[in-house]
Amino acid sequence: MTRHDITFDRTVDAVDDLGLDPDEGAVVDETLATVESGTRVEFPTGRYLVDSCWIRSDNVGLVAADGADPVFVPAEPVSDSEDWTLLLKTGGDYVVSGIEFDFTREGYGGSLRLMAREGDFHVEDVRVRGIAPDSVDGLAVAVDDPDGVGTVERFYARDGSGYDSPSHGIFVADSHAGRLDVVDCEVWNWSDNGLYASSPGYVGSYRGTETTERGDGEVHVLGGVYKNNNIANVRIGTTDSSVKGVTVVNERNPSGDTWDSRGYDIMPRSGSEPDPVVNARGVWLANRTNLLVEDCDIRMETGRASGAVVVGNSVGAAVVRDTRVRVTSDDVGQVISAGSPNVQWDDTRVTFSNLSVTGYGGAGGAAVRVRGRDGTVFDGCCLRLDADGQHGVVFEDGTGRFEDTRITCSGEAVVGADATGVTAAESCPRPNVDDH
Repeated sequence: MTRHDITFDRTVDAVDDLGLDPDEGAVVDETLATVESGTRVEFPTGRYLVDSCWIRSDNVGLVAADGADPVFVPAEPVSDSEDWTLLLKTGGDYVVSGIEFDFTREGYGGSLRLMAREGDFHVEDVRVRGIAPDSVDGLAVAVDDPDGVGTVERFYARDGSGYDSPSHGIFVADSHAGRLDVVDCEVWNWSDNGLYASSPGYVGSYRGTETTERGDGEVHVLGGVYKNNNIANVRIGTTDSSVKGVTVVNERNPSGDTWDSRGYDIMPRSGSEPDPVVNARGVWLANRTNLLVEDCDIRMETGRASGAVVVGNSVGAAVVRDTRVRVTSDDVGQVISAGSPNVQWDDTRVTFSNLSVTGYGGAGGAAVRVRGRDGTVFDGCCLRLDADGQHGVVFEDGTGRFEDTRITCSGEAVVGADATGVTAAESCPRPNVDDH
């Protein structure tokens, strides 16, 4: 039998065959921890008490039975337990599908953690409901095998974490060396990155880990909605990684599955009152080179941020294309920011193609600011800015060129480069985020 291209030798019923209690009567850890390799466990509808269960075998599936709604309920507060509810890290070829994790009781909850040392994994239709306790991620993953593939599809974690918590919606560990696809997920209201996928590509020594000890595995974010996440909504930074078809929103009066806004205009996350949002970037390209942002819709109407799309100093070449950005917050520095490279890459150009920028243009005096990246290109782009005193594109310590680009703003259309190829913009496309 095969599920998501991962093959199992047998299927067992969690209640009828394994004797697990679906009514929160007994903790299921001891039985699940010793499930035989090659086993797919199907869970009928019920509420199953779990307390930091480490699945010791490889090639295990934990899936909802057809039409069932199983819920895993933490048996102990995280202060008396581990920061994970389920841990699968012995080998690989894991499947987790159709399961809800209940974090609605204050202080209860631990992440789903899959570290495939050999082989693949597939997470599908998994939901975290309730606010994550301090320092607890929604999902933590890695594919250590360079030939392995991990898929996270329709993972929902929309209640986020509490105030000033180092918690991530989805975290990709340093060891990730294979390929990870993050497909059609919804991650909202997290304090320390919605999707944090740049650690495997960090260049340099950090917390005792060197560059050569990190996996630098590809991460591809495909579709989904990322909303009101601090530090970054989506953060990638491994070679040849991409963000495609993603919707990013920072908005007032945030919502979730169970979360109450508590009077804030955006989810409080890190920092000091009355400014709890430190840096709620849209898409942050943080490390490595040959990164791609494509066909994304980004709207930022509130929250402090250094940019809607930020190309970090450690990044080499990047492409941003077919993407629509609208900023209407005075607390956003630049709409698009590309930092001066501090790592020696062969190519540090950023290519902007069919990029649309509308709104106030950010508080930093320019809608787009490019530092130290000779050869950067704007091709077929459109910028129309409403704020007084705003420039369109500013180059610092580098030059770029423009092809068939339209810019309208109260300041100069281009500063620091030849504006040949730039005309006025009567209107520009806006992001399609009304349904999110």
